[in-house]
Amino acid sequence: MWRQQLPVSSWTSPASMLHAIPRVLDRSPRTLRALEAHARHELGASSVLLTQSGTAALMMAMQALVPPGGTVALPAYGCADLATAATGAGVRVRLYDLDPLTLGVDIPSLLATLGRGAHAVVIAHLHGIPTDVAAIRLAIAPFDVPIIEDAAQGLGARVGGAPAGGLGDLSVLSFGRGKGVSGGSGGALVVQAPYLHRVRDARIHAEGERGWGSLAVSLAMWALGRPMLYRLPASLPFLQLGEMVYHDPPVPAGMPSACASMALAAWRRLPRIIEQRQSVVHALQEQSAPSGIVPISVAATSAPSWLRYPALVPSRATTAPTLGILRGYPLTLAEQPHAIRLLHPQEPRMPGAERLRDELMTLPTHHHVTNADVAQLRKWLREWPRDSVRAAVPPGGVRDAPTT
Repeated sequence: MWRQQLPVSSWTSPASMLHAIPRVLDRSPRTLRALEAHARHELGASSVLLTQSGTAALMMAMQALVPPGGTVALPAYGCADLATAATGAGVRVRLYDLDPLTLGVDIPSLLATLGRGAHAVVIAHLHGIPTDVAAIRLAIAPFDVPIIEDAAQGLGARVGGAPAGGLGDLSVLSFGRGKGVSGGSGGALVVQAPYLHRVRDARIHAEGERGWGSLAVSLAMWALGRPMLYRLPASLPFLQLGEMVYHDPPVPAGMPSACASMALAAWRRLPRIIEQRQSVVHALQEQSAPSGIVPISVAATSAPSWLRYPALVPSRATTAPTLGILRGYPLTLAEQPHAIRLLHPQEPRMPGAERLRDELMTLPTHHHVTNADVAQLRKWLREWPRDSVRAAVPPGGVRDAPTT
């Protein structure tokens, strides 16, 4: 799969990492059961199945709801792991468009896509901005297709008081680097009661790794995730930061206990973490953006978790990687080479996705962002037109690094 390599920070602490070390050594299932119970309670789920990654969980969700060779409807703009999961599940893909002003679903486009035929639809929350899954469910009711909620970037957000991660028939969580709740790695498949029979035969085919690698990732995130230190990892070519590196679809494996321990500690702190992100967002919103910058609109019934602060910025604006100001995904799903072979022929263009590809830029909001960092981010918002140059980027070429 194309994995986005980026120094994005999620909450972690030396104490939570030290607490996780014994879980590497004894591999006790108690921590795994505790994380499952917490997820069921927070999300109102009937069952939670922990995996080694969100991609593995998404692949299992597609296998549960889409017959072999069937079709899943995917957003035309999003993480390349969407296509990786479809590849691993052995399914075809149709695309629907997004509204670039909200990051939400373009309902007419989705209805047209389902009219062309699909067995399930994936709805994703981007950058912690929640999509109203209940409203979408009403709109697509005539098609009677189940919803897979991709909450990898949405954990902690709410719509109408309901938590992201508990809105789909099946929902997918990710505890990887840069996610709202991180254990260094790991994921989960969240199951609602009517669909328990669909995942009853789901199997984890391999035992999860012990967790040392994920502990190392978490330590690096804690040490280097501060905006003013981004230049250090960005200067190391072997880390492949900002590149898109292909890996094959995963064989589903268990989540390491050490990762579950760190994820559980982060999830318990999530309300406080979101408060900190909101304070950064409010400070950024107080800065009057110059003409040309369009903040993403958030519905009054939504409470974002603000994984990052997104806005539409003209393509001539330069990024500021040392501040963590980055472009979004550099390709639409229809342009990603490994996704093209999954698409049904003659899928229409998706102008909303193309605008997001060209204009979406995100700013950091996490707990390592200091008052000094906020001042630099506000300065960038004020002065970007003066400092920007038009970059020569060929159509479909690789632009700046994607976000998470």
